[in-house]
Amino acid sequence: MWRGLGLEPEVLGGHGIGQFAAACAAGVFSFQAGLELLLAWIRLLETPEWRAELAALASRIDYSKPRTTLVSPATGKRVSEDVCRPDYWIHCLDELQDDIAREPPEPHPCDVVLGIGMTERMLARVRGSLSLAGTIVLPTLANDASDWAIVVANAGALYAAGVSLNWDSLYQNRPRRRVVLPTYPFQRQRYWVDGIAPLPGGTRPSNASLVEQR
Repeated sequence: MWRGLGLEPEVLGGHGIGQFAAACAAGVFSFQAGLELLLAWIRLLETPEWRAELAALASRIDYSKPRTTLVSPATGKRVSEDVCRPDYWIHCLDELQDDIAREPPEPHPCDVVLGIGMTERMLARVRGSLSLAGTIVLPTLANDASDWAIVVANAGALYAAGVSLNWDSLYQNRPRRRVVLPTYPFQRQRYWVDGIAPLPGGTRPSNASLVEQR
């Protein structure tokens, strides 16, 4: 969806299952391949030979080098050829619940970080791990707001940060209505009548004469 709005990431990273999504977005393997590997891991996790069976499945996946900078959640450093080896992903599955950035991360200067599938609390953890001082960090999940409200708020924040968006894509297939606006610029002047001055002779004008005078 965000790519449909015209966003192209310069750096991708994920934690837990999110690292598989990041690898998919970077072009390391297809969405179908990553999903099959994760589903097999869930199904085989409690079996004694899960690692061997997953290794066999991982060896049949077609890998490619990342087309976008991909960051390891374990080291905070860029990975490239490593992600093309089946044992890399078996190791990721083996340590899926480990903390992110166990080593000092490399600097990845970014103006905006968009946390796909992350709340404000989860992003606070990322901010502390990846040295994101001065960076705009936007969550895409919230307990007190709808998904659409979050999307619109983030789109506004991205636009304010100088990011060009495809607005037609944002509102595609959503009900809209035309709003008629005045054809003249707003003058920001006050036109309320505070009082009516009496006519000569002490009489006050009628509504008709008031209109004529005005």
